Amino acid sequence: MNEHESHKSDSRTVLWIVLLTLVHCFTWFAHYGQTPLGESPALDNRQTLLLAEQMANDELLPEPFHRAPLYPYLLSLFLSIGFTPDQLVLIARLLNAIALAIIAGSSASIAGRIWSNQAAPWIAGCLIGLNPTLLFFSGDAFDILLATAAFSLALSQIVSWLPKPSIPGSLWIGITLAISAALRSHLLPLALLWPIAAGILSTRQRSYNLTLAALGPILGFVILGAVNQHVAGEFRMLPWQGAYNLWAGNNPEATGRIYTQVIRVDFKNLYDNPAKLESIALYESDTGEATPHSIAEMNQHWQNKALDHISHHPLQWTTLMLRKAYYFLNSYEQYDNKTYGFHKTLHRQLKFNPIHWGAILLLAVAGTLAGLYQPKRRWIMTTLIILFAIYAAGTILFYTSNRFRLPMLPILSVLAAGVTVLPAIWKTATVQWKAIFLAALLTTAGIAYSNFFHARDLNTWEEDYALLANASLRTGRNTEAIEWANRALKMSPARNDMRSAIVQAQFNQWALSDKLHTLHSKQARALLHDASIVSQQNKDLCPIVGIYHWKLGYQQAALDLWKTAATTEPFARLCLFWVGEMPSPSNNELTLYESHKDLNLLKAACAAKSAGVSAPIKQIFDNLFTLVIDEHPTNDASN
Repeated sequence: MNEHESHKSDSRTVLWIVLLTLVHCFTWFAHYGQTPLGESPALDNRQTLLLAEQMANDELLPEPFHRAPLYPYLLSLFLSIGFTPDQLVLIARLLNAIALAIIAGSSASIAGRIWSNQAAPWIAGCLIGLNPTLLFFSGDAFDILLATAAFSLALSQIVSWLPKPSIPGSLWIGITLAISAALRSHLLPLALLWPIAAGILSTRQRSYNLTLAALGPILGFVILGAVNQHVAGEFRMLPWQGAYNLWAGNNPEATGRIYTQVIRVDFKNLYDNPAKLESIALYESDTGEATPHSIAEMNQHWQNKALDHISHHPLQWTTLMLRKAYYFLNSYEQYDNKTYGFHKTLHRQLKFNPIHWGAILLLAVAGTLAGLYQPKRRWIMTTLIILFAIYAAGTILFYTSNRFRLPMLPILSVLAAGVTVLPAIWKTATVQWKAIFLAALLTTAGIAYSNFFHARDLNTWEEDYALLANASLRTGRNTEAIEWANRALKMSPARNDMRSAIVQAQFNQWALSDKLHTLHSKQARALLHDASIVSQQNKDLCPIVGIYHWKLGYQQAALDLWKTAATTEPFARLCLFWVGEMPSPSNNELTLYESHKDLNLLKAACAAKSAGVSAPIKQIFDNLFTLVIDEHPTNDASN
């Protein structure tokens, strides 16, 4: 086969891998989009979508960006051209599918060039395109896949640049690395080190290569600084989450596995980043400072705490770093918004897929040793190992959550494709080399599949149960919400938020369903008992407690609860309006409840009050305040 035919064959292989990846993605989207979390994004996804809406509507808070803003900005562009917020999740999934196709195609292309055989692209491409962990994150509005796609494009160019450095190549690699860092800050070390590497490794015109390689990262810093200047009046060239994350990831209580909140934060009605809110609350606790805070002073505070602790406890910190390195290489996917191992049990497309980190790592070690055995491939093998090490070092300095190691999968998949040359090498290799090879695989397997330092601890499943309980509640799956909340309570009986979810779901089951349900007095008293206990810590449930009082005939107790809560709870205002205690709320009153989840319910009640008696919406609201049925009515004549 001549060079032209070989190139044509490689292109067809990459195309087939891209198509296979897209089919894999869209099959997952069709399923995941019908699940509670697929219908109702949570945590980081929810914050990203909210930030995109704020950008599109020019409603950003006047503060520098806490996290890298490029991804939500890209999503906001679709809102600006006419897409609705409800369609934004579908846009995010489409972008993720494209990103995953780019990663798979790039990995296949790189493997073909390095290993020079037809099987290598298929191995590398399928390890990416059919990877269930990557698929798992593709259904949500995460920035990690786009960042990894940008990095894989840079990696593809690096492989071509190394044997023949060029000024355009230096510029292109710098730009793509800068984009990847603007999407996911963990890639920033690679973007910063690239200009230095380009200057050193260039055989001629080193100053030009260095300058153009630095152009992308410099522009990235300047653009973010200008954006922060415009939004907040502060020229800040980096997101400001890093300082607190440095402390949270290295403090005396840090486990090295995952980010663990020290305090639970109250989002009120607008969701925000939990780590951001926690960092502010703990800063106030440490310093006694009141709002507003200087971001520079907060960051300096957390940096000083982290560096002071590390300098005074170097052995403890070194042990922590080694433990983080172990977690980074271990096959178990650590918690990050969701625990992959738990959700894998719920979805067949994940459950029965054998591809996983440990297997890819084992194949990558085997491929790397095969590549190092051949002198012509040692340079590229060394380069890929260095890239992996730099990224891993930057990541374990903070947290080792599974999402943060995904950008290394293109490198590992390319290295894994090296097993295609292993049979030929094995025939000529010495006994000593074979012994080293087997020892390396055994060591890798030991690291990947062992359970030291509670690497495979399932305690994070509690958060997954809670996540599904809340998502089920938001999407009207009240029976599922109760089931998930009860599972969370079995693991942590003190969680009042899960008791609140159960109270809300039980209320929704009879009160807000399409089919009207009439409560009996025994039912109502039991529901009132549970709701009253939980409402002592969660005042948002007071309107529901009031409804149970009203249905049982304790009208004054109900009115007192509703009047107390009406200033902040639109549902309480709804109750007062419907029973005739207060008139329809004015527009000024409605603005007081802006962004509250129950505002639309109040508006619906105002519209339903004037509807006909037989209107379903009016019957639902009337049923809320219908007195209970006494299951054993007394005979007044006999008393």
